[in-house]
Amino acid sequence: MVAFYIILGCILCFGVLLLEWYHLYRDKQKEKTKISFKEGLDLTELPIVTFYQGNKKLHFLLDTGSNISYINKDVLSSIEAEDLNASSNTFGVEGSSIETHHYMIQIGYKDQSFTEEFGAVDLSSAFGTIEKESGLKLHGIIGNRFFEKYKYVLDFKDLIAYR
Repeated sequence: MVAFYIILGCILCFGVLLLEWYHLYRDKQKEKTKISFKEGLDLTELPIVTFYQGNKKLHFLLDTGSNISYINKDVLSSIEAEDLNASSNTFGVEGSSIETHHYMIQIGYKDQSFTEEFGAVDLSSAFGTIEKESGLKLHGIIGNRFFEKYKYVLDFKDLIAYR
């Protein structure tokens, strides 16, 4: 009977150690792939992330309510973007339909690189208010397809997106 309790104790200890190892591994993976939106949230009260294309900073609003990602038309002349020769109709919040031309754009965050399809629309008036109030110029919106494609989850407790 004593041997049974010793074996049971060893199994429980091993289980606890395995669980602890799993949590450490998960936290380490989360740390490697995290994208912080704390700075943007502090500045604008919106989840905004600064991505890069070369040395150029591009500020994007994280928006899971938007099905695709958008780039402000004004930005296209100053970044590298591959014209996909495709377009679609996009419906705005007010219900109007806008023809949206599509581009493939590569952006980076720290040592991570992302290639995403963006719809080009005029976001100047929508983003103008944010820029006027915070001084931060927004370049686009990262939509739900990005989060699905790269398996990112928004964590408002730690103010990060992680996978």
